[in-house]
Amino acid sequence: MSRLIRQKIIKKFGTAVAVTSTFIDYALNYNSPGTIIAKYWDKHDAYPNNGRINL
Repeated sequence: MSRLIRQKIIKKFGTAVAVTSTFIDYALNYNSPGTIIAKYWDKHDAYPNNGRINL
């Protein structure tokens, strides 16, 4: 998936825009529903905002 997005970005903006796969992975993960649910759950679990989901 990230390879396809990287190709489209290079095609649109050219090779002058250096797009790393790390940036693309970060952007895709930031907007994923799973990440949003995990962050919400982490805010409201036994130890809030520790980066882990505690049951």
